[in-house]
Amino acid sequence: MFEIGDFVDSIIRENEQFAAIDDVDILRVMKGNLTDKIEAQIFAMIVEELPPIKQKEFDKLIDADNEDKLFAFITANIPNLDIKVGQLLIDIKKSYVGL
Repeated sequence: MFEIGDFVDSIIRENEQFAAIDDVDILRVMKGNLTDKIEAQIFAMIVEELPPIKQKEFDKLIDADNEDKLFAFITANIPNLDIKVGQLLIDIKKSYVGL
């Protein structure tokens, strides 16, 4: 399964500005901020792609805090989710690394 932390680590390694920082505390804060930003972008994409009729059920699943059911619901209701998330991650990496 995809781990955002691994993705963020790769961005930090490949971005010259991030790689030049040797303060562990600063890097930890930057990694946390970048992780939060990526998670927010993925969530926004999911909400945008989710059919409006499914929004209430989605909200209930978020409130229930059951990741397995939430993931199954999202996967079942957003066609080509893996491709859409993959493209979003490519776009994010391009913006930070300049690929």
